[in-house]
Amino acid sequence: DGSHYIETVPRRGYRFTAALDTVAREPGGCFGGAAGANEDAALLERGPALQTLARDLAQAQSGRGRVALVAGEAGIGKSALLERFLSTTRPETEVVTGACDALFTPRPLGPLRDIAMQWNDAALLDAGSDRHALFSTLLQRLRERRTAIVIAFEDMHWADEATLDLVKFLGRRIAQLPVLFIVTYRDDELGVEHPLRGVLGDLPRASTTRIALERLSPAAVETLARASARG
Repeated sequence: DGSHYIETVPRRGYRFTAALDTVAREPGGCFGGAAGANEDAALLERGPALQTLARDLAQAQSGRGRVALVAGEAGIGKSALLERFLSTTRPETEVVTGACDALFTPRPLGPLRDIAMQWNDAALLDAGSDRHALFSTLLQRLRERRTAIVIAFEDMHWADEATLDLVKFLGRRIAQLPVLFIVTYRDDELGVEHPLRGVLGDLPRASTTRIALERLSPAAVETLARASARG
């Protein structure tokens, strides 16, 4: 009947779940075929979010750090947005990333350990260190920087208590650091009692940006449909 349907795919974006029969044409180009549609599907209607992150990075480059909270349901395109943004940063801007995992026993300070491994930083990798000592060490590393850095923590809805403390610790000091601190999470998994909700509420409003990713509009779905049909 010419209908089309899509679903979100965690860490990938969108995909079609039913075949397309006929699709009306519209003036103007979209993608270069199905491959282009698959590559950029999660980035349709994400221009404003990318621009917001770019503005936040510009502030961090001037020494006024920012926290950018990127929220949305599973598969909405948070990771795709982050990957695209990070690919556009200048070579002199360092990028480090860490992630929380859906483990029965969450890794203590998992994202910080990920970053410490990228830096090969023995002090931050010391599992026996007091968490407050680790926080202070990280803060000193960031204060010593002469160029901006992007730090990204993904899937914070799975974070352990120590990582939540780290987000609050950095967030309260971010304005004096050359850092863009990006935090992604699934907002539909934050119940009233979820500890991340309280942490996010405590972040300074003046240095915090909130980006809520919405589902694609019908027009964007039509764009994907036409691209898929041409492929």
